[in-house]
Amino acid sequence: MPYRSEGKGLILIVDDMPKNLQLLGNILRKEGYQVSAATSGKQALEILENSLPDLILLDIMMPGLSGLEVCEILKKDAATRQIPIIFLTAKTESEDVIMGFKVGGADYIHKPFNGAELLARVETHVEIKKSRDFIESLVKDLKSQTRELKKTNREMDDFIQIVIHDLKNPISNIISIAEDMSPAGAVGDSSKNLSDIIGNSNRMLLLIKNLLDVSSIESGNFVIEASEVNVKEIFQKVIDANLVSATAKAISVHLICNEHLTLQTDPRLLFEIIDNLLSNAIKYSYVNSDVLILVEKQDNMIYCRVEDRGVGIDESDLHNLFKKFARLSNQPTGGESSNGLGLFIVKLLVNKLKGEIWYEEKPTPGATFVFRIPLE
Repeated sequence: MPYRSEGKGLILIVDDMPKNLQLLGNILRKEGYQVSAATSGKQALEILENSLPDLILLDIMMPGLSGLEVCEILKKDAATRQIPIIFLTAKTESEDVIMGFKVGGADYIHKPFNGAELLARVETHVEIKKSRDFIESLVKDLKSQTRELKKTNREMDDFIQIVIHDLKNPISNIISIAEDMSPAGAVGDSSKNLSDIIGNSNRMLLLIKNLLDVSSIESGNFVIEASEVNVKEIFQKVIDANLVSATAKAISVHLICNEHLTLQTDPRLLFEIIDNLLSNAIKYSYVNSDVLILVEKQDNMIYCRVEDRGVGIDESDLHNLFKKFARLSNQPTGGESSNGLGLFIVKLLVNKLKGEIWYEEKPTPGATFVFRIPLE
């Protein structure tokens, strides 16, 4: 690997006049710079194969390879492209200076040399070069660390997904066994304990299901399988699936939807979206209240409103509504659990279907969520 300088910096001087090399070398060494020298463009290129300076002082007019040609060669090589080049030129060579900038030169100094001007320009460009090298080193380290973190995260995600998936079946078995052990009409501590087991296991199962959904969507493994679906049939299936929890709180769910309305979409995703919104509406609704689901077609979009008469959304929570694991200030009215993933999943799924979802602020009690998805 080519040698790189330490300390104040290494300067390569390229000039076919030995007295210029001596003069420039003496000025720079007195200021603490390391100096190497070449009397031709060809020799300079040979030196650069083994040693990368912080700056090159390059004479424009030289026999053989000119300074302009050397500069062009260096700017095409990734190893030397970032080395700043200051051209050494006579005052009569103004056109060459312009050409020097075009081929990648950073600056120029007129002969005969002014020591103070020379040192000022050298110091400026060396500091810029070292700052750029430092930043590039930081960026390289950050990229390396990012790659390692991504690898670690992938491994952790895979491990978590395996654990979550392996928990699903045992918990389902616990629920099934507890339900079999719970005789109809039974009362007392044993019946309450079994009821608690079933309730808590169902909460765990819902959390597992939500975590698996989030993992699948965020990893990009969630495949959309579109087909023509009857919208009212899908919505009615969701209502039926939530009938037990709605009945327990004497909540009436009303669906307004054209029975012939169809669209091209993934029925699983649509079911999941409505299921999360309806289950949330039931959780946060008061006993003996109503939930309204209104579905209508506008232009090439399907609009759906899920409106309840419950505790509503506190204003301080509006900016967190669709964030992962968001905990809202208002709590479910029947002691139901909330893991903060429902609305996050809904937003991910609506986005998957190229749609939008939002919370509609209204002066009436309760909460209203609206989403729209394209007909196809």
